[in-house]
Amino acid sequence: MLEKAYITRKEWRQHVQSEWRTVHGLWPKIKNLSGSYGYSKTELDNFFEGEDAGKKQVHWDRITNKPATFTPSAHALAGAKHTASGLTIGHVVRASGATSFIWAELQHSDLGGVSADQHHPQSHSLASHSSKAHSELTGVTSDQHHAQSHTLASHSTKPHSALTDVTENQHHTRNHNILSADHPDSLPASVVRGDIMIGNATPKWARLAKGASGTFLRSNGTDPSWAAIAAADLPVHKTRHQAGGADFIRLDDLAEPENNIDLNVSESRHGLMRKLSGHPAECVAGDGAWLRLYDSTSIVIKILSKVSTAVRNSNDSIKSTGSSTYTKIKEVKMGEPTGAMSLYFEMRSVGIYPEYPAYVKIYKNGVPISGIEHEWDTDTWHAFNEGIGACDSQDLIQIYAKQTGNQSVEVRYMRFRYDRAINMLGACTLSTPITITTQNPFSMQSQDP
Repeated sequence: MLEKAYITRKEWRQHVQSEWRTVHGLWPKIKNLSGSYGYSKTELDNFFEGEDAGKKQVHWDRITNKPATFTPSAHALAGAKHTASGLTIGHVVRASGATSFIWAELQHSDLGGVSADQHHPQSHSLASHSSKAHSELTGVTSDQHHAQSHTLASHSTKPHSALTDVTENQHHTRNHNILSADHPDSLPASVVRGDIMIGNATPKWARLAKGASGTFLRSNGTDPSWAAIAAADLPVHKTRHQAGGADFIRLDDLAEPENNIDLNVSESRHGLMRKLSGHPAECVAGDGAWLRLYDSTSIVIKILSKVSTAVRNSNDSIKSTGSSTYTKIKEVKMGEPTGAMSLYFEMRSVGIYPEYPAYVKIYKNGVPISGIEHEWDTDTWHAFNEGIGACDSQDLIQIYAKQTGNQSVEVRYMRFRYDRAINMLGACTLSTPITITTQNPFSMQSQDP
């Protein structure tokens, strides 16, 4: 039969039909149905088969001839043999009297060995605690503190002197202004954009308002103030860029000036040029001195010449020599000073063996002008040119020639090519002579040997 608190009639019949006397060892303990343990057969049948079958208590004290000891079979506490109802989670079996117990919640007073001032872990909120005065806390002195969640606003204002263990020179965190009464070494003031702090004559920290545009903070040796930079403030910077300075500047390395008339040589802003003297006829000479071109009544203009392709004077006669050394064969004498000119001439080598070369050089006053040796080795005429520069009056321009291989050398068309031009204005020589409209040849005289 199933081990449970109650059975049905059907289950009882099945139990009887299955030899109930021996089921669970019941029969040997009951002995005789007629009352060996104090119950009649009728009472047993009513217990097993009556309307209250399985629900009637069997009183242990009414059982006669029961054994001295009774050992129940082992079984689980939480199982079909044990049932309960109306309980609450967390309840425990708690004695309710000397001879009774109930299911109930364990109280703090039920804990043994735990006094009223001792605590145990418990999940709770701070709000669930009642307020306690600091004086009610045991084991905590007036100068000791405990952790508490609170806001800064919950504290009452305290003067610095009321803080214990904090001297007058010790500070705690507090928001305040630098230029305020909180700082005895500062003059109270409102901050304005651009201000700086300085130490004044008191001495205290004070506000210095920003200076005007273009000014800089400058010290006079006692106090700082805003001022414009003076040239005297930069003596070291000035000398560093001068000639021989540590950081000298070369003018030709600077950027080109603007294309305007800001630099005027007649005024103080005359740039790198010497300031003009103010005289209309003076110019700067090559040595840097002022050179006067003319006085108040006249100006000296020197008309000389410059090289061109125009033939102005000529000595066209043919002259020859068979000498193997340089020999003068043509000559022209200058009748007045000249400027630069070019000498044109033609030469050829003549004889049985014309392939032997002939040579010509141009001389001035018996001295080669350039030293160029003009060479030709055929009997056809060949043209040559050589610059002869400027000449003085009475200078002699000469052609010297020589031959090789028992030949002879011939020269013709000694022609001076130039243009009359203004070479000088007063005492100034023009780097580029100015050609004049009317071209009058220089005075020259041909005097060939």
